[in-house]
Amino acid sequence: MADDKLPPSTVPPADSSNFLAAPDARQDLLMDLKSWIITQPGIEDSGYVESVNDSARLSTTLLWHGPANELQHAILAEGKRRGITVTIKQRKFSRAKLLDAASTAADSAGRGAFKDYKINSIVALDPNIDGIVVRGGQTRSSATTGPAADLAFAKAASAELGVDVTLQAAGVITPFATRSNDNAPFNAGGYMIAGNGTSCSTGFGIWLNGVRRTTTARHCWQHDYRARNNSSTSYGDGLVNSPDGAARVMTTAGFYWMFDGAWNNAAGYKKTVIGFSDVSTGDSVCTSGGNSGVRCGIQVERMCVLFNDGMGFGNVCTIEGHQVNNGLAAIQGDSGGPVFTTSGTNQVRATGMIQAGVDGWTNCTGVHDGGSNICSDRILFTSMRTITNSLGASLVVG
Repeated sequence: MADDKLPPSTVPPADSSNFLAAPDARQDLLMDLKSWIITQPGIEDSGYVESVNDSARLSTTLLWHGPANELQHAILAEGKRRGITVTIKQRKFSRAKLLDAASTAADSAGRGAFKDYKINSIVALDPNIDGIVVRGGQTRSSATTGPAADLAFAKAASAELGVDVTLQAAGVITPFATRSNDNAPFNAGGYMIAGNGTSCSTGFGIWLNGVRRTTTARHCWQHDYRARNNSSTSYGDGLVNSPDGAARVMTTAGFYWMFDGAWNNAAGYKKTVIGFSDVSTGDSVCTSGGNSGVRCGIQVERMCVLFNDGMGFGNVCTIEGHQVNNGLAAIQGDSGGPVFTTSGTNQVRATGMIQAGVDGWTNCTGVHDGGSNICSDRILFTSMRTITNSLGASLVVG
């Protein structure tokens, strides 16, 4: 893709603008307040845990640990100034305590209270549970299994971690490492494939040290990615991994457009990236993976699910979203692709980067490469703001 590409083309039937219409303006107001909150000095130690948004009522609930303080009063006043109803819900544990407990649990797999429990994933920030959620199940080596054994395990784990622990079955995470004929500087949502047949998607373009770069997921580690349908177009190699957010910066340039529409849209339909969107539980997002195309109606349910991409860097905090009709949210091959919110007809805001799916099925239809690739109605994605902040980078915007 060159700088002189044609403007965004006619809106196709599969267009993210068709999915997020009336509530969009209210959700934008709530996300703008979230952006204001998380950039306030001292927010990390203030007692703020997370936000739960309700765009239909233009309201947000602040999960809060500890007594009211000056920063809480400032947030309430700022919400009132913006016409947003802000309420406070007390939590037993601080954000730092929950994140630390989740990280300790992940590192304790096979030891201590977790000796006979297979951990599939861990949720650190669930708006419906005051504590952490460990998803998995008792192993066959356990002396007993069933509800009684689960209760005993939860009590032992709670005592070991210092926070309440809730057990949930399943939660198997599959990295989505796998549109198809782009050229540099590259749009977000492009589909690239390596010589060994593994495929991934491109993420939002960033400015790093004064140079535009394209991005993908850190576990997309191959060195020879090329456009899915054009082997003469190279995406270059990895330049650096983000310290947080599990992203990989590529040597080739990124652009301020993102592919929209179906995976096989022949017009190369795209939208302009204009900035960030900082989501909370209750917000709706879309994905734009190279393999599956745009998928919307994905509601944020949990704000920190620990994910280990197997690259030797440990766990990363991801956001979990669920397609509200239990439809496809993403498929293998979408890893690295953009998660976004709409901002008008031809503009989008960068929310995050697709990392993995939770549970899922095979033989999906309506995608480029289905077959044995695992599809899921639940995705895990990392925050794009976290990625850029950890790199000292900024978004490429139009």
